[in-house]
Amino acid sequence: YLERKRLQARLRALESLRQACPPRPQGLSLGPPLDPAWLQEAFGAGGAGGALPKGSRFTRTQHLTHEQVGGMRAGVVTPGPPTATCAPQDARSRQASEEAALEETLARLEAEIEGCRGEIRAAQLSLTQAEAEVRQGRGALGGREDALRVKARAVELLPDAQNNMAKLQ
Repeated sequence: YLERKRLQARLRALESLRQACPPRPQGLSLGPPLDPAWLQEAFGAGGAGGALPKGSRFTRTQHLTHEQVGGMRAGVVTPGPPTATCAPQDARSRQASEEAALEETLARLEAEIEGCRGEIRAAQLSLTQAEAEVRQGRGALGGREDALRVKARAVELLPDAQNNMAKLQ
């Protein structure tokens, strides 16, 4: 329950940020849609501006984002803006690698689906066989029951055979 509430609050905060964000410059369109560093610069919260003003509903979100970005910056060197000549090539190579990964995943899923289909066919076949055996067993039991009824009736009629002969004819 608490995890769902946290997720809902996070999604509401992200949606509010998306609606309040100014449009991104063309050079930054390759990054994630809500890059924390870009958001801080867009709202004036990074560097000289400090934290957002008191009473802002984004204060906690900005504070957590700032801590995460600070931790990420300590271990990672951020590359400069991409040049115009390598950006399309990088985008194409990234797209090609994503496409290859997706195709591999799709092939793996198709193989799993085919395996499941084979298992289902085998289960259906064994189910059909079991149903046929049950039907045969019920038919055999019905025949046995009829034979037992006839024998029981004959045993009942045996002591008074002379009188019952007329009834049987």
